[in-house]
Amino acid sequence: GLRSIMEKILLDTMFELPTLEGVQEVVISDEVVKGSARPLYIYSERTDEKANVSA
Repeated sequence: GLRSIMEKILLDTMFELPTLEGVQEVVISDEVVKGSARPLYIYSERTDEKANVSA
């Protein structure tokens, strides 16, 4: 059903996402569904607190 279709589309993303830092959103377009594009990762704006602590 629909669940297996979504799992197939998102398989690579499900394995890549845990290793990526700061991803806030994943956009799945019709091109991704058709197999002609990769999902678009939207990253959150990150404040580098470690830099502020060491300064």
